[in-house]
Amino acid sequence: MNIDERLKIKIEKKLKKGSRISWIIVAAIVGILVNTLLAIVKVLIGLFSNSIAITSDAINNLSDALSSIVTIVGIIFASKSANKKHPYGYGRIEYISSLIISVLLVIVGWEFFKTSIDFIKNPKEIKFNIFSLIVLLFAIVGKIFLGSYNKKIGKKTNSPALMASSKDSYSDVLISTMTVISTLIYMIFDVLIDGYVGIFISLFIIFSGISLIDDTLNSIIGKEPEEKVVNEIYKFVKKSEKVEGAYDLILNNYGPERYIGSINVAFLDTMSLSEASLEILKLQNSVFKKFGIYLVFGIYSKNTQNENVSRDEKKIREIISKYNGIESMHAFYILYEEKLIRIDIVVDFNVKNVNELVKNIRRDISKIYIDYEIILNIDHNYV
Repeated sequence: MNIDERLKIKIEKKLKKGSRISWIIVAAIVGILVNTLLAIVKVLIGLFSNSIAITSDAINNLSDALSSIVTIVGIIFASKSANKKHPYGYGRIEYISSLIISVLLVIVGWEFFKTSIDFIKNPKEIKFNIFSLIVLLFAIVGKIFLGSYNKKIGKKTNSPALMASSKDSYSDVLISTMTVISTLIYMIFDVLIDGYVGIFISLFIIFSGISLIDDTLNSIIGKEPEEKVVNEIYKFVKKSEKVEGAYDLILNNYGPERYIGSINVAFLDTMSLSEASLEILKLQNSVFKKFGIYLVFGIYSKNTQNENVSRDEKKIREIISKYNGIESMHAFYILYEEKLIRIDIVVDFNVKNVNELVKNIRRDISKIYIDYEIILNIDHNYV
């Protein structure tokens, strides 16, 4: 069994890690129980009092319970082993479950927005008592607990669905607080603002859902990884005494805690192929053990055979630095006898005409290095 096969087996074991799945399922079950209980109590109070604000708050809790069910289904499917059809596993299903939760929020918010408008047009008599108020206060405490619990487990497991549920729970605290305030205003001043509070609650739910949809879609489409993780990987790889530089890190996300990527490293051109290969295998193992990320390594060679290399590299850096949109230059290599120059430049995503930029840079370099073949590779900063 070669090193690649061993690493793939390690990845598979890590992705199937039971502790993470167990934590998420337990947190989701707690969410189902708490939200179902709150929904039942608030529905009873809402029906008794004719309060649209309390009833909408209750249905919001019920949608949270359904969201937790979706979370459980999502994590179970996401934990399925990789196969020929899906060689990178099913981890992105967690993003889909989070998206479903977000869409549910928008739908629920819109339905109660319409109901609240109707209540303002056709108000009903409201009946409140002190017992109902006390129950609503306890509901707020319950939601604070649930939000804190989901946030803790969400961070521990890096679960987008639980983090979404945590944000929703804290939103519910504000919603329930507004409900209590409207109840107190009616009990003390006999002023009915129930329908307006219902509108506030429904709009809050809608905008929370839209925000979560945006965040989840970015994860599905593909967004840059955390800067902290990127910097730590670069720092870790550069610790190797044989590595002269590390560049072009790309991390592809296949679900929470599921990254496969690539990175280029520079070795001295005096290093043999077998030495470079062995060092890469060591780095692959070390990176995976520390970060749980499988990286494919590419190799750059660093000139050591000619004392003029530093001078020429400086000249070319000066040429390239005159252009806007160039973030950095690396992988410089020059062969004097073969008349060949190789360079990698990192171009900002805002540069619209990359081909024109490359053409101009190659033209300016050719003015100094006449008859040289110039291999100019364009990179983007993906992280």
